[in-house]
Amino acid sequence: MNVINTISAISSLICLVHWSTISDRLKFPTVIIYHVLVCIFLLHIVLMSASFRQSEDSENGCMCGSNNALTTFDKAPCVVQGVLFMYLLKAFIMWWLFVIYNLYLVLVFDDRLTKRFQKFYLLLGYGFPAIFVIFAASLIDIKPSSNTFWCFFIPEQTSGNSAFLFIDSFIFIVIGVIIAIRTLIFVTNVQRRLKLRTGKSQLFSLRVLVVMIH
Repeated sequence: MNVINTISAISSLICLVHWSTISDRLKFPTVIIYHVLVCIFLLHIVLMSASFRQSEDSENGCMCGSNNALTTFDKAPCVVQGVLFMYLLKAFIMWWLFVIYNLYLVLVFDDRLTKRFQKFYLLLGYGFPAIFVIFAASLIDIKPSSNTFWCFFIPEQTSGNSAFLFIDSFIFIVIGVIIAIRTLIFVTNVQRRLKLRTGKSQLFSLRVLVVMIH
């Protein structure tokens, strides 16, 4: 697991550095993809930290301490790992949704002024996960999950507070999939209409590719 996480982290770092060094890639809208890459890289770092802690604690296999009693584990690194994992996961989903939504606006509505949403993307992409994690931490303890090296938001069995940890991500993923499907249907329909003209279908496919990377 350590080797896989390390390779994944190195690969994501290479992608992040490469994207940062390409001219104009840190300008809107391609900066949206940059935020996605940042979240992926940092998520891998959190995974690596958990895996290496697991290797050091071979006796109980838990990142944050003993399974014998939850009061005995080192709470600080456990809270940090749990909070960072939840925050970065939520942020990644938000920025993934923004990539799809921005592509939808440009292709379907031919909206070339999506830069007006940049501040909104930043506020929602990093602000919402922060508010969510603070709210979750105020209601649910972060502690080692059973027989794993992960620290996570683990509610009491009778509390019934676990559903909201995932419902928002599920909703955002469903919205993103719906938008992606609508965009794909639009592109397919346009290509079918342009097939009546020689070469127009290929030109539209090229436009889609340009929009995705620019």
